[in-house]
Amino acid sequence: MIENLADGLRVVRRVRATRADAFDAWVNPTRLREWFGPRGTRVVAVEGELAVGSDFRLNVQRGDGRIDQLHWRLREIVAPERLVFGWSVGAAEPESTVTVKFTAAGEMTEIELVHSGVQTARDREMFASGWDGCFARLEAILHLAV
Repeated sequence: MIENLADGLRVVRRVRATRADAFDAWVNPTRLREWFGPRGTRVVAVEGELAVGSDFRLNVQRGDGRIDQLHWRLREIVAPERLVFGWSVGAAEPESTVTVKFTAAGEMTEIELVHSGVQTARDREMFASGWDGCFARLEAILHLAV
C-alpha cells in the first residue's frame, strides 16, 4: 500500500521474515546491495558505517549506465525496530527524511516507510515508484531466505 501525504508518502508492506532479518536487510551493506533500487538498477557500492550521525553512501547504477550517489545521513537506529535517515541525491538535492518501522506480525514483519519533506508532487510520484520497486525486490530476497 502506498499513501500520499501532504509532504511525502507512506508505504506499508508485510514480508515473510523476522524483524531482525528484515532490519538487517536494510543496514547490512552486502544485503542492501541485493535489493535496493527499482528494477533496472543495481547498487554498485555501499560505503559508510552504521552509526547515528554517520553517512551511508549508495552508488546506484541506472539502466542507462549513469550512477546516482544517494546519501543516507543516519539519524536514529533502534535495532530491530526503527531506522531514520536523511535522504539526498548528490549535494544539490535538499535533504528529505525516511523513517522505517519494523513491527512483528505473527510469522511476518510489517515494514512501514514514511518519506517526508518531499518538495514536489513530481518528486513524490518518483519516490513512490522507486520505493514500490525497492519493496518488490526486498520481498523477493526475504521470501527466498525463508
